[in-house]
Amino acid sequence: GIVQVVFENGFRLNLKKTDFKDDEVLASLVFGMGRSGEPENFAGLSELSMAAVNESALGRLDRDDLDAAMAGRHTEVVFNIDAPRFSFQGQTISSELELLFELLYAHLMDPGFKQDAFQLSQKRFEQQYKELSHTVDGALTLSGWRFLAGGDSRFGLPPYDAFSRLTLDQVRSWVTRALREDPLELSMVGDFEVDAAIALAGRYFGSLPPRQLQSENGLMRGPAVPRGKKLAIEVETANPSAMVIVAFPTDDMWDISQTRRLAVLADLFSERLRIQVREKLGESYSPFAFNRGSRVYEGYGYLAAMVETDPSKTEGVIQVVKNIAADLAQNGVTDDEVHRVLEPTLNRIKDMRKRNGYWLQTVLTDSTKYPRQIAWSRTIEGDYSRIDSKDAADLAKHYLDHTKAAVIVVTPVLKN
Repeated sequence: GIVQVVFENGFRLNLKKTDFKDDEVLASLVFGMGRSGEPENFAGLSELSMAAVNESALGRLDRDDLDAAMAGRHTEVVFNIDAPRFSFQGQTISSELELLFELLYAHLMDPGFKQDAFQLSQKRFEQQYKELSHTVDGALTLSGWRFLAGGDSRFGLPPYDAFSRLTLDQVRSWVTRALREDPLELSMVGDFEVDAAIALAGRYFGSLPPRQLQSENGLMRGPAVPRGKKLAIEVETANPSAMVIVAFPTDDMWDISQTRRLAVLADLFSERLRIQVREKLGESYSPFAFNRGSRVYEGYGYLAAMVETDPSKTEGVIQVVKNIAADLAQNGVTDDEVHRVLEPTLNRIKDMRKRNGYWLQTVLTDSTKYPRQIAWSRTIEGDYSRIDSKDAADLAKHYLDHTKAAVIVVTPVLKN
């Protein structure tokens, strides 16, 4: 049910009409490299650019003017930057389809870069930094995720002193180049008429000057998990709990069969983690594990266990996690264990495939660069249902080497 159109100027349109939710239309207009193209000496520029551009609204309309113009309407567009791309994310109702195209076109052709919006964004980040410096989650944002990326500046946030020196000219220069030069792809999913969407796309985007076409991108070289390294962070906070993260290097996401099996392995790890942390340490928290494979960076990914715990038990938690990894690597898992974690996963997949957001964000968006995503949507249920204990055991043996794990320990220094 996917329709793809290539206009003479190279503009790409991906459409999927659905009946999952009446009167819901979701859209994503993407271009450029996003956070992966953030200059190394401008760390934090992605976060600041998102905030400043959204607060600025349009060149001819400030935020208050745009809000007034859209009062009573059901259409909105938000600027977003993530690792693979820049994007304008839109949503509307069926009767306002043309308004959505008008708004996307206005954001593309008349972006706002207003000094007062930039200053307001900086003030908000100043407050956000103060809050982040006093929470465990904030410590991960400020230091932890960058540590797991080997210090790569595109992960997490830089120190506030560096962030506060970023300028509106830097935001404008970086974002404008992508807006003006990079190929455009619009994906749309939901309750709309396909012919009407194609006609509107031709009117608003198909007549723009041609841009350089892109084929499927190769992966970038970039971050690497700091194997065998440990980061200790102290946070002045009122929360008495510590956080332990143990991350085992895995791989990027593009071997989709392996990525799906690593997700199941992470679920198996979570099940054992919940049992053993509670049995051996008496903790009542909810530890979990997850696998994160990069879409952008070649070979970069990790399977991580996260455990909230008493500060006095952090070393014990690390040992429990490493022991689970060693046991999975040496002894594998049972078919019964796999069945228990696969059943809810397969149910989630069935539910997910009935949601417009899945088809937009996971299947259609960036399918110009990565056409294999569409094929993945056809194999996801069958491939997951075939995962067995041998698959999980082989990956555990290959990746769960506790000597290569990177460890983060965040401990509280309680406020008086």
